[in-house]
Amino acid sequence: MSRDVTRTAVVELQALLFGYTVAFTGPTLTHIIEDVRLCGYDPADGVITMCSGAAFIASAAPLAAIPGAVLAGPACVILGRRAVLVGNLAFWISGYALLALARSLPTLLVARALAGLATGVASVACNMYVAETSPSESRGWLGAGFNVGISIGILFA
Repeated sequence: MSRDVTRTAVVELQALLFGYTVAFTGPTLTHIIEDVRLCGYDPADGVITMCSGAAFIASAAPLAAIPGAVLAGPACVILGRRAVLVGNLAFWISGYALLALARSLPTLLVARALAGLATGVASVACNMYVAETSPSESRGWLGAGFNVGISIGILFA
């Protein structure tokens, strides 16, 4: 039983990233606007206004999650669930590394899209993996860990 819990906990760390990615832009968007000087931000007047660039940053991840989720199912069948989950780490790492280095709107959009793609893949592959590797008597509560992980990720954001 403990091996199942450990394996599930490791896989569902991607759920934490899922929740963080979903909730990330809310508390940080004004700082992003300042740092990248989007929306005509002028540090002299200190007024932050929203613009279409900021809206694109906020919506890039959810939009990219759609093809991530659609492609994750066939990828899991062809490559295997574990391989897809391990490969998905490249999307998470590259997305957040690029986000940390971003100094322009296009770079921010690509970074958020990579994190969104990883979110979509995780939403399918994590649940498939846990459902298929968990014993039937603990599958329900182990599978619920994904939703708990999303909620914790949202709280971290």
